[in-house]
Amino acid sequence: MLQYGIDYFIIENGETVINTGISSFTLQTTIQKLKKMDSLDLPIKHGELFAIKKGYYIVIAQSEQKIDSLIKKVLYMRLLWLEEKMFFSSG
Repeated sequence: MLQYGIDYFIIENGETVINTGISSFTLQTTIQKLKKMDSLDLPIKHGELFAIKKGYYIVIAQSEQKIDSLIKKVLYMRLLWLEEKMFFSSG
């Protein structure tokens, strides 16, 4: 579970798994930016938007506060683990 006050959005294999409240405009623009890069960190008002793409997964997290760097690292490591698990289970 993410820190209190973080909305998040997860895509797996192009399908939305969950969206806890991120606007469709924010999702569209962030996904467009992720086509050119693997991760994104943007200040938003007093908060932050963090997005990461790895393999078949995209995670976008948005908060009215700065997102803790440990949470970012955990999200990244979790995506690495999921990608590796998916790779080895398909082979």
